[in-house]
Amino acid sequence: MAFSSDILSSNKHKKELIIDKWNGLVYKPKCIVFDLDMTLWPFLIDHKILFPLHKTNLGNKRQIFDYNNTEVKCYEDVAVILDTLRNNCIQSNNGFIGIASRATFRSGAIQLIDLFEWTNYFDSIQIYSGNKQKHMRQICQELKLKSFDEILFFDDSKLNLDSTKNLGVIGHKVSRHYGLNVEEFF
Repeated sequence: MAFSSDILSSNKHKKELIIDKWNGLVYKPKCIVFDLDMTLWPFLIDHKILFPLHKTNLGNKRQIFDYNNTEVKCYEDVAVILDTLRNNCIQSNNGFIGIASRATFRSGAIQLIDLFEWTNYFDSIQIYSGNKQKHMRQICQELKLKSFDEILFFDDSKLNLDSTKNLGVIGHKVSRHYGLNVEEFF
């Protein structure tokens, strides 16, 4: 039981850090967009995961497994970041959260987002191959954003960040090794 309490305490601390960082921002973005592969989870969904996926619940621990019974995990801090942004930060700014992914296996990515129980966090989900500028244009249009500089975009790929910077999107490079994490957030 102490282990479970340590996790809750750690998540509470992470949540407080995220809120403090958000409150300390001079300019708060209207929309925060995340890449999926190597940003929210540590693999390329088109190449690493064998579908179908299934979920097991053991007490309060949920686990997701692929066809070979290999556990599928996101980066450690992703769930607390998404939850804190949605419930404590972005809504105070009447803001949005989105996905911009070049994964070609859209249905698999959507299934995994659902199994991680993240579906309700996202206002726009753009998952298809192509230049990320197309994703950003669609997000801007769908969410009725006034300009691209209202978007803060997290991605592990410098190429994607450079491409969207040309539109005016504000980019933040995520480490492929650690993915999205509280320490590097904002």
